[in-house]
Amino acid sequence: EWKRRQQVKNETPEEAYHRARANASMLSAEDLKQVIEVEGDLFHEDIEELHKQNPKQAKFYSEQHYARQEGYRRVLNKEDSLLTPTPHRYEATLKTAAKILIKDYKDEGRNPKTIGKVNVSVNKFLDYLEQDDLKLSLITKRHVSKYIKASRIKGIPLNTFSMELGLLDKVFKAAEEEGMVSDNLTNPFLGHRPLQNFQSETPKGIYTDQHAVILANEAVNAKRYDILVTVAVSYYTGMRSSEVFGCSLTKIDDIVCLDIQEGKTSSSIRKVPLHQHLKAWLELNQLLPEIGKTFAWSAPTKDAFNKRFNKFSDRYLLTKHNVGEESGTLSHHSFRHGMSTRLHRLGLTELQVAHVVGHSRETVARTTSGKNYIKEADIRELQNTI
Repeated sequence: EWKRRQQVKNETPEEAYHRARANASMLSAEDLKQVIEVEGDLFHEDIEELHKQNPKQAKFYSEQHYARQEGYRRVLNKEDSLLTPTPHRYEATLKTAAKILIKDYKDEGRNPKTIGKVNVSVNKFLDYLEQDDLKLSLITKRHVSKYIKASRIKGIPLNTFSMELGLLDKVFKAAEEEGMVSDNLTNPFLGHRPLQNFQSETPKGIYTDQHAVILANEAVNAKRYDILVTVAVSYYTGMRSSEVFGCSLTKIDDIVCLDIQEGKTSSSIRKVPLHQHLKAWLELNQLLPEIGKTFAWSAPTKDAFNKRFNKFSDRYLLTKHNVGEESGTLSHHSFRHGMSTRLHRLGLTELQVAHVVGHSRETVARTTSGKNYIKEADIRELQNTI
């Protein structure tokens, strides 16, 4: 009991209630009666002394205890199996359900960016409703329909909103799977697709060869050698900014590669052989990292690294040289699109391009042979492609 209490000492009464219900569902009626009795005895033994030492902690511990006891009794009385069960005393809220999904995503090793989007989606919906949090049972399809309409009027792109609505649906389902909502409660985030009349995502532009030269020259003039290296590496590899920031140098046989160990998808984790011109230039300027080391970027984080480059591009390419974005917005990601475009124009297959730039296997390799190709492509063949 003491060990268990230490492990969950920061648990809210709501969380304690639902965890007790989950634990109780695995016990027989006789065992459950004994748990209720033993925990009750331990509580009454400790609470008086705890109240003298720390009244605030005693109050919180009491709330936890009575919440657990109520969760146990709900299972013992088979309340949830009734035709019209009484409402839960501690009904799951949207934020509580979001915690469950986030924990599941962390356990699965999901990308931190994806995990962060769960909270973003929940907070945007709650901000629209002007609520700090809300019980799941109080959210209706009408609330969601009005939120969809408001988001469409606001001009949120279809892809962005579709992803956020999908995450809200998954948050509700996570609470369902944990038994934190009544079986007769309908998921209010379902049944709204297809989403109509949303604007399309703004297309991404491509850095041309000329753009790359302008950026490189401006970086030299401004003595921004971090930008110059970023342009060189990004142009010759098509890597995402986060990949450029975090990659390290490795060597396979006699081929020098940039090793990407962390990425947006499983396909992002790959090794990218250095183009001979890039390798020679980095060596000439003593900018090539040692094996196992990363580039010596001055930016503290990958987000700061990305923002610094995009700010430089906006100032020295778009503004100074009047480069328009009629065909799509220009940012670091434009190097990636540029690399893909050049490889396609050279007649390479979708799979070959995908392995160089790390496109998701879900979109380009639906067959078993395709997935095996992406996973096991020969490093020398990949170097020839680059």
